[in-house]
Amino acid sequence: MTETKETTINAKDVLLPLASDVISNIRVAVVLDPRNHGKVLQEWSALEQLDVSVVKEMASDDKLDIIPIVVRVIMNRKPMYYRTGKAVSIPQFYVLDKAQGNSKLAVVKKDVLLVYNKIRDHIRELVKEGRFNFDNLREKFTNKTKDSFLGVWSDIISEKKINTADNYRQAYSSFVSAVGRNVNFANLTPQLIGRWIKRMREDGKGDSTIGMYLRAIRVPINKSIAMGYITPANNPMKGIKIPKGKRRTYDSIDIPTINRLRFADVPENLKQSVDFWVFSYLNGGMNMADMVDLVYTDHYFKSEGRELIFVRKKTENTTSDAVEILIPVYGEIKRIIEKHGSKPIMGERVFPMLLGADYDGTESMKVRRISQANQNIRKRLYKVCEMLDMPMRVSPTWARHSFKTNAEHKGINNTYIEMAMGHALPGVQQNYMGSWRYEDRIKYVDMLLEDEKPTLNLDGMTEDEIRKLYEILKAKLN
Repeated sequence: MTETKETTINAKDVLLPLASDVISNIRVAVVLDPRNHGKVLQEWSALEQLDVSVVKEMASDDKLDIIPIVVRVIMNRKPMYYRTGKAVSIPQFYVLDKAQGNSKLAVVKKDVLLVYNKIRDHIRELVKEGRFNFDNLREKFTNKTKDSFLGVWSDIISEKKINTADNYRQAYSSFVSAVGRNVNFANLTPQLIGRWIKRMREDGKGDSTIGMYLRAIRVPINKSIAMGYITPANNPMKGIKIPKGKRRTYDSIDIPTINRLRFADVPENLKQSVDFWVFSYLNGGMNMADMVDLVYTDHYFKSEGRELIFVRKKTENTTSDAVEILIPVYGEIKRIIEKHGSKPIMGERVFPMLLGADYDGTESMKVRRISQANQNIRKRLYKVCEMLDMPMRVSPTWARHSFKTNAEHKGINNTYIEMAMGHALPGVQQNYMGSWRYEDRIKYVDMLLEDEKPTLNLDGMTEDEIRKLYEILKAKLN
């Protein structure tokens, strides 16, 4: 992939192979994996001219969906894909060939090309020996038979959703780096796992990362046991203690600080971002993906416009954990909807402006627009904080923990707090906020914005201070 001096680029050029070669009648290339991501890749290919600067700017956005990088081998029009263990977004793939130094993408590029060169060399060797086929290439590349522990682990990675797969992929790479690829079911032992843990500690990884990686390897181990490759008695995790990392520290702001943001005398575009942050805060730290897809459902009209309802994105596909969250259209929440939202129409988004008037309905554009909305809110909140000379820099992620902290401080029912945040609770038969009276829920909204009432101590005031207070009160009463 070579960049021209043009300011625009054909969309198809973004997806050109990072490296490619032809050996006999066999084509080998480094590409993005199309198997589970064909639709997204097609959407990008269908675009016409793209602004190069925009594509490069998008490459710095770590919140875009990532796609695994694979080495594709084609013979007689039949493709076979070999995982590299790396994944990037489409814009990152475009700039990958220019990555230099010790940057994150430069490291990705180096590791990917090592895999590519290895496969290419194996192809040349097998072609020279006259025994090239996909099975022989796989066996030569992996140095093991088709049914292997690393193969089981790789299959699990390919089945997982993007974010989860990335954690499993990182754990996989760490494991292979520590113990090598020559791992079979027989030599997968607690001692080998112990070597990996020792190596991770030597590399400076903390308990949180080690714990996450060990929980990741348990999944392919349990699958291998279920498939009969490992007996329960020989479970390699036997005796392995998974460390618990330090509890993540979240940032939050108290109610007086929130009200400083709400009533700040700032330009309208900054007020808008504050409003969306407050909307998120009042609704359990609602994330941008849920805010974007918040719609006027039948529930809204049956409640006569008093309530919106949604299921948190992170739980909607796990029915056992799904919680229906009610949003009382009241007070500050109602004001924000009336100011920034659309007219109530069945099935329409409440905040279509977050996606833009030119939204084409594709998932790829939605991801980009959600990411951009988060960035805009973060930047504008930072600006407001600077203008108010506040020492902290509030971001969208603060809304969730601010809700929990302030709600607990106000004495709001803990079960309600957990449900408002989208947490399913064990023993709660109906994970549904409708079990709370509407009156109680709107009271909670008020409590989350209510400052503590100061106590006026006249005995502790000087005569001059009392006189000034009298003049202020007199002026207000008049």
